[in-house]
Amino acid sequence: IGLPPHITSTTGMDALTHAVEAYTNLFAPKSTDKLAIKAVKLIFENLEKVYKDGTDITARYNMQLAAYYAGAAFTRACVGYVHSVAHTLGGLYGTPHGLANAVILPCVMEHFGPAVYFKLARLAEAVGINGKDDEEKAKAFIREIRRMNTDMRIQSSFDFIQEKDILQMIKWAMKEANPIYPVPVLWHEPEFRALIDCVCARSEQVNGSRYERQMLLPEIGFAGQATLAAASVLVVGCGGLGSTLLYDLCSMGIGRIGFCDGDIVSLNNLNRQFLHTPADIGRRKVQSAYEKLRAYAPELTLEPHDVLLTDDNALALVSRYDLVLLAVDSIASRLITNRACVKALKPLVDAGIHGLTGSVYTYLPGKTACLACFHTESIKKNSTAIPSFAPIVSAISSLEAQCAANILLGLPNPTDGRMLLFDGATMTTEFVTIARNQNCTVCS
Repeated sequence: IGLPPHITSTTGMDALTHAVEAYTNLFAPKSTDKLAIKAVKLIFENLEKVYKDGTDITARYNMQLAAYYAGAAFTRACVGYVHSVAHTLGGLYGTPHGLANAVILPCVMEHFGPAVYFKLARLAEAVGINGKDDEEKAKAFIREIRRMNTDMRIQSSFDFIQEKDILQMIKWAMKEANPIYPVPVLWHEPEFRALIDCVCARSEQVNGSRYERQMLLPEIGFAGQATLAAASVLVVGCGGLGSTLLYDLCSMGIGRIGFCDGDIVSLNNLNRQFLHTPADIGRRKVQSAYEKLRAYAPELTLEPHDVLLTDDNALALVSRYDLVLLAVDSIASRLITNRACVKALKPLVDAGIHGLTGSVYTYLPGKTACLACFHTESIKKNSTAIPSFAPIVSAISSLEAQCAANILLGLPNPTDGRMLLFDGATMTTEFVTIARNQNCTVCS
């Protein structure tokens, strides 16, 4: 009864880790699946109760029962990469095991991706989390784990991991886990390094003073900042729109940001593409962008992709992210990205400018018109340069970034299925609702 709240919370998340790893591992018998589900339900129902009131005997009893069920489950079905990495933190830095598991668990499940969607969706259903499909349920389950951590004041990462130790940590984790643990996806050094980067990267994003002013907003707060830190966004284009957009995403604290572009920097880009400088002329835009963003936000995971999106590579790329943002000037590039997002069921925000006007539109899978509903391949590419003015480009980019924030935080987003039109000359806006094309060859 007298157990301190921070010990109660981390030991409870330790039990949750046992249950989740046992349930998501391969080859687990049905008997352990049942035990794991029982444990997860009891933990979701009782852990926060006993954290807030340590004298709640019923909740204490239920947590003991949950720990027993979870232990029995992983005794048969085994644990996984959460534990193999947690053990290295305990050995090198003396990190309490429950705390290590609490921090690492959501990161591992995120990195497993589609391989665990089915199983995590079943756990989500067991605790009353709903969604339109297994992916949505699985991601909501992971977010709920992060919310529990946040509300129980469990840190979201570790700031003491030293670069010189990471390779040794990876070797130890691989030696422990491979091939003994029946994990859903077999990892090697790159995957472990990405996980450790994730575990290292999040404390400043949630706890640090960098984001404290935006965390004062009731729409964001501590939990919202944790949600942004756990999110992933792909930006297509590192030019004018991409410049402001990428800086805005970094400023928001989006945990993982990918960006792709196959172009090089030219002199006539510099009036609005302030990711780049005169010294970058002739260099790859993606590399130039990476250097500036890495200096600006070193705590974030930045993923440069020096490619032009095509129908051959777009689906694989967009599938890796929660949300896709367009920052391109061609209809063809828009439609390629649109086709991939429709197939991958990924939300897509499109923005564009022409002179002193601009627009922003959001596609939501299965709910709104896709870009192909109102753009067609038959539109000829305009060889004439598009007139561009920095204030308009930046304004439209920032509106697109706000749409991204609305989507990721679950806030109302006025551009869902509606195109926002902005006129910089008159400083006016209007919305145009776009209906789905029932004959659309992409989304119908």
